[in-house]
Amino acid sequence: MKKYILVFTVTVVSLFAQENKQYALEINPIGLFAKRISTAYTYFMPSSNGAIHIPVFYKNIVGNAPNNTGPIRVIDNRTFGENTLTLDVAYRYFLNHKDRGLYTQASTRVARLWGGFQDKSTTKLGLGIGLGTRKPIFNDNFYYTVGFNITKYFIGENLIFNHYGGIDMTTGLSDDSYFIMEFNLRIGYTF
Repeated sequence: MKKYILVFTVTVVSLFAQENKQYALEINPIGLFAKRISTAYTYFMPSSNGAIHIPVFYKNIVGNAPNNTGPIRVIDNRTFGENTLTLDVAYRYFLNHKDRGLYTQASTRVARLWGGFQDKSTTKLGLGIGLGTRKPIFNDNFYYTVGFNITKYFIGENLIFNHYGGIDMTTGLSDDSYFIMEFNLRIGYTF
């Protein structure tokens, strides 16, 4: 799955690679330690304060859960894990400058969930809003982004994957009757 995400990112970059445009690639460094892949591609519109932001998130939960609870189940000595792949397309509007500072965003999300002890899959579609900031670190090329998003799925359901009810802040999954709240931290490079 990791190679597919890399191929997707390279494909998107090559589609938009033209002169006089500014692009960025981002990665969540904390996610790598948590065995999650969270990366993003951003296209900054040169003539406005807007940007198209495309984050991709992948998580694979495998292993044995204590007392056979939680998202991982062991039945007849077989371990059943869960997989999540999400793709967002967001429009960011920077309030202060064309590519830095405080921003608001509106997004559409497609999520694919599969696996679980029932070995089922589902596709979900949702809408979201967010607020965040983008600040340079050393120079104009390296930066960090901190953001908060709220998303609601309107199509698809994942009750077969949600074992706790309510909002699960660690996986980004929730009952369909709730909103998904996410905190994002990414390090990026513009080119």
